[in-house]
Amino acid sequence: MGIFNRSVSFSRFKTTKHLDFSREELLAKIKQNTFREIEEQSDDELSIGWVNLTDWMDNKFENASFSKGEFITLSLRVDKRKVPKQAILSGYRKRLTERYSEEEERITKEEKNDIKQAITAHLLRRAIPTTQTYDMIWNTKTNEVLFTSTSEKLCLSFFEVFNKTFGCTLTQFFPYSMAEKQGNNLSLKQLNATNFVHGTFSNTEHSDNRTELPDMKRFLGQEFLIWLWCMSDTTKNRLSIEEPEQLEAYIGDKITLETLTGEDNEKVICHGQTSEMSEAIKAINKGKKITSIEFNITVEDRDYTFTLDDKWFNFKACKTPKVTLDKEDMDGAFFEKIYFINDLMSIFKHLFDNFIQERLNASWQTKVNAIISWLHTKVED
Repeated sequence: MGIFNRSVSFSRFKTTKHLDFSREELLAKIKQNTFREIEEQSDDELSIGWVNLTDWMDNKFENASFSKGEFITLSLRVDKRKVPKQAILSGYRKRLTERYSEEEERITKEEKNDIKQAITAHLLRRAIPTTQTYDMIWNTKTNEVLFTSTSEKLCLSFFEVFNKTFGCTLTQFFPYSMAEKQGNNLSLKQLNATNFVHGTFSNTEHSDNRTELPDMKRFLGQEFLIWLWCMSDTTKNRLSIEEPEQLEAYIGDKITLETLTGEDNEKVICHGQTSEMSEAIKAINKGKKITSIEFNITVEDRDYTFTLDDKWFNFKACKTPKVTLDKEDMDGAFFEKIYFINDLMSIFKHLFDNFIQERLNASWQTKVNAIISWLHTKVED
């Protein structure tokens, strides 16, 4: 039950159209793509489909259990069967030995392949599937979808099942797409990546092909991470947010930096008290980019901890205030958890909007110089 875990990782998407099906039509569509067990004697290695959010054994969805107010809630169950390579190799060698002792003629390459395939199929039928579930929360009013995985491969499988079920596609949130909501798209298209070593800007291409933009505009996510790190440190961890609540933000104990140019993608992971972390600063000065940072945010009595990446703004190991699970009132626990997640998303949007406003302002160069000075100060400390 991923969404109910104290720590949950998730990606965020938006649907391409509004939902216009009745509850009965939705149930019929979901049942067409419900999870089905892998039959013992089949050669299938994978089965994927929908199950109940609160019961991964339930694929019947009685009483429209998938519907919770404006939310559609499902879990994507993925069962896999896999045979260890060593087991296949062991069986293959044993069978070859038997054949060599039974026949005088040389065994052909094709016969060897047939033997390996037969052994693999035999062992696969005996293998017990492993089961994983990943939750999907679809807000039909905002058309936003949350999926409790950050694996690009698994998200692609999720896209396929979602489209097959509901007849609409998903687009993933990423820094540039979030920035577009503030308008002034011409200025966004003309933005160039900031060099926080020399205080200069490197020319960055733009494309109308949406599949290319996450990589082209990845620098926006990297700049936001370093901006937020600097802001949280230089303002003594207190960042402004809408009254009457006061937000406190500070960096956790992990920063990941990577060299994203050239053939060698070198990664550096820094642990420790990151507000004092000179290793991370030195890596930045060598041209490495921040690709993820752990953040801690407190608003009144609500504490949030999460690791944010630069490319997709995925939330990893996200901890919200504790939600008490009551089997008699799982809907209540669901809405409480969603409240906390939406609260965090609102804070995150507020911070990113502030960054974009500053990024598009003519005074950005002044901010860049201030960040560079701050970086030098942290190394000296």
